[in-house]
This record gives sequence, C-alpha cells and structure tokens, in this order.
Amino acid sequence: MKAARAFCLSLVAALAVVCCSARRDVSTLDTPYGVHLAFGNGGVLESAVRSLWATGRPLARQGTNTTAACRYGMAAGALQWMSTGHSYTYTAGNFTGSLHEVALENAPRKPGDTIYYQCSSGPEWSPVFNFTLQQQNVSTGGLDQPWIAVICDMGVKHSDDTVAAISKAVGLGSVQAVVHGGDISYANDYDPAVNNAYIWQDYFSSVSHFAAYVPYMTCPGNHERQFDFAGYLNWLPMPNASGSPFYHSFDYMGVHFTMFSTEHNFSGGSAQHSWIVNDLKQADANRRDVPWVIVVGHRPLYCSDLVLYERCAGEAEKYRGYLEEDLNEFHVDAYINGHNHQYERSYPMYHSNATQTDYTDPKAPVYIVDGAAGCKEAIDPSFLPQALVPWRAHHSGLVGKSWLQLRATPNTLQFQLLSSEEDTVIDKFEIKRTVVAA
Repeated sequence: MKAARAFCLSLVAALAVVCCSARRDVSTLDTPYGVHLAFGNGGVLESAVRSLWATGRPLARQGTNTTAACRYGMAAGALQWMSTGHSYTYTAGNFTGSLHEVALENAPRKPGDTIYYQCSSGPEWSPVFNFTLQQQNVSTGGLDQPWIAVICDMGVKHSDDTVAAISKAVGLGSVQAVVHGGDISYANDYDPAVNNAYIWQDYFSSVSHFAAYVPYMTCPGNHERQFDFAGYLNWLPMPNASGSPFYHSFDYMGVHFTMFSTEHNFSGGSAQHSWIVNDLKQADANRRDVPWVIVVGHRPLYCSDLVLYERCAGEAEKYRGYLEEDLNEFHVDAYINGHNHQYERSYPMYHSNATQTDYTDPKAPVYIVDGAAGCKEAIDPSFLPQALVPWRAHHSGLVGKSWLQLRATPNTLQFQLLSSEEDTVIDKFEIKRTVVAA
C-alpha cells in the first residue's frame, strides 16, 4: 500500500536525537531521530509544514556552516524541494543539545498527496519519512474510514504495548492521527529531577514509530509543569494562533478538536476561557463541513474513580463550573481527558445527571476518561459502585493498558477502546444524529 501512513499537510515534523543522556554519551551525534509531526497555524491545507528536530551536538558547537534544512518531494528518490530554518536550545533538565525548526513551504497541499521528507542540521540526514494529506472536512463515505487515536497519560515506562499497537495501526493506514491529552513522558517522575531531559529524548525515540507518519497533537497535563513546562514547550511546539502555546484547535477528518490546558487558568473571564468560548462558537457554526466537536483537556469534568475520589468530587465539580455551560451551549459532542489512569464513559450528561441512556441525538456531551495508555505510575482499576453513579455507561476494571480511537461520518461518531496488549476491542459505542447539519 503506497504511503499508508498519513497525516494532514499543516504539520510539525519533529525529529529528535538522543543527547546529553545520563546513561549514554551521544554529545557528538548529528543524526536526527525521534520524528514527530503536528499541524501548524492556520487552516489544515493553507499552512506550511513545519519540521522540528534535535541533535546531540550543543548549539554553540554547531558552527556557522551548518543550517537547519529539510528536503522533500513526491517520491523518496526525488526530494526536489528544500527549505531552511533556525536552531535553538534550552537547558532545563540538563538538556545540552540543539533543536531545529524548518517550514516546508513548497509541499503540495491537496488531500491524497504523499510527501516524502528528510531533515538535517549538519553532515547527517534523517531517514526518509512520508506523510499523506487527509481532508479536514468530513468524509461522505461509510464507516470504513481511518481512525484518529486518542491517548492520555503515556510515559517511557509501561507504554511499549500501546506504542506498538498504535504503530501497527499507523503502518496499516488505519490510524491517521494521534491526539494526546496531557501527561507526556513523565520526566518529572525520574530522579535526579535536575537531570532528566534524557526522558524526553527516550520518549520521542519511542513514539517516533508512529509519530513520524501521522500528526501528533497534544495539550499539557500536570506532569509537564516541571521547569515551567520547558520540556513540553521545546519538544512539542503546537499551533499558537490562539496567542498561547498551551491551547489550540484544528479540524481533521470531520472532527473539530479544541485542545486546552487544565494546568492554566480557564475560569470565567480568563484569556483561555474566552478563547475556548470563541473557538467553540465558530466550530458550532461550521457543522456542515466539520460536523463533530470534541474538547480535550487533561483533568476530568466527570469521573467515578474510587481511590482518587477527591478528583471526581471537588476538583471535577469546580472545573464543571468553568466549562459545562459552554460545552452544552455549543453542543460539544464529547469531552475527553486523562489524569485518572483508567477508562470510563458517561451517558450524555448535564448538571450531574444523564439526559438519556443512549447516544442517538444526544442532548448533552459525553464524558470520557482515557488515561490508561501506560506510564511509570500504575493503572487504576478501582471505581465507585454503579448504584452511586447511574450516569456511568461503561468502565474498565482491567489493569492492562488501552487506547481509544474515533472516526466520523456526517451522522455518526464512532469510538472504540482497544487493549494495547491483546489488540482486541474492550468497549465501543457510537454517537448518532438523525438530522445532519445543512
């Protein structure tokens, strides 16, 4: 299958090399690795591709004759276009390498086109990778469309099965994007805390098996707070048309994603809250082309965890006070979060009550906790008894890792939860509309 791995053109290609690891001396390496891709600013098919990568060589030793550059084209053996960019670094966690960014301004921007690319900032080039453009509007085909994977709470430890499962799906062309709702790498869990940049490097070495070929879109979680979010900001530059690097939105394959930060003020009157409301208002008005709206944040608005019940009582109630009325007013279809290392989903919910016990023409959003991708901290199989949370439609008491995927048609938004270890479906449901936006 030609270039089964795909993503949308407006993206960031991020290639990283192991550098300054406390365990390995790679300070002289120039070979990029750890590729990851993401959308850029502007419309999906209007923006230039950006490419970000790292090298182990410190920025001061790069020399004036080295330039961050990417070459790309319509075939692996014909990389006829070249773009150059800039280099930078940061020092948090004892990072001593260099980061590089390039906009791939000449790449075609038509869905279905496959672009091959490789990047360099010195004598060595990355391998040749490829991506295939996907449309941002909804497909009129049936439920044989590819999926978008959604994960939260994934680190370098206990994530091999999830990374392998998603990589397999990407290689087969069945997954065309990955969305990560915070808690990325878990670098802050590793000692010594002042020397843990190598965790970010190891993390991108792992996820590059899928993120080199599909967009990897993120928002921050509490584990990215260390060093004032330095690791997140430097390794994961997301679109910043919102005026902030911590929240953004994009349209992809018929779904509008509003990605925001629960780690920054989103209460009424805050800059982030104003942006969220404006973004959802615009998305709700664009249902004809992009009929589904999903909000992704790290912390839950509804949940029923037993061990961490305080999150589901006090914290979640406070956050609902910030956003629930807006999610209902603009007809958000689902809110997806992590933070709790488990999976559960609600019926359509409003003011702590289920509005119905099915998903046909829902009158309120569905709330999904999707935090079991795998990390240094354990999976939590504990839940409140069903009698205490009648709004809960399904939960997983498994201790194994899992990941969520979704796909859209004009009148159906389909979800599946997959076991990372066994590659089997654990849960599935569909949100259906009997009336499609005109």
